[in-house]
Amino acid sequence: MVNKYNLKSLFVKILFPVLCLVFLIYYYINTKDLHYLSLVYPRIIMIGLLGVVVWDIYAGVTKWKQEKDKTEKIAEKDNIKAILIYLGTAFYIFMISRLGFGVCTFLYLGFMLYYLGVRKIISLILYTTLTSAAIYIVFTKLLSIPFPSGILF
Repeated sequence: MVNKYNLKSLFVKILFPVLCLVFLIYYYINTKDLHYLSLVYPRIIMIGLLGVVVWDIYAGVTKWKQEKDKTEKIAEKDNIKAILIYLGTAFYIFMISRLGFGVCTFLYLGFMLYYLGVRKIISLILYTTLTSAAIYIVFTKLLSIPFPSGILF
């Protein structure tokens, strides 16, 4: 018999892979009109990611079937935390083109670190500044990959 806990457990196990699958479908639809030579590398990545997503969904369902009889409960707090992390990440992706990489990444990392338990202000500022700067330097200076500048820069 499938109870409410079991369905919630299945939902938690396959939520991220299903979101990745939705992203893959969206990406495929948006890139199908590109020149065929421009699609070689992205399609290889998409096929690899599709394999990983399908495997992850299969593994999640298999693990869920094995845990069906367990009576452990998933804490509501953990579910809310996971949902807030997904929403925060979606908001970051949405805002990065508007506010720019530097500001959004600094705020996103600061929020995530604070939300996940880092409470020392010095640590928060140090981690977010160094990580944002390192990512920016590696991608823009060393690899010459531009980031969104947004309205603030």
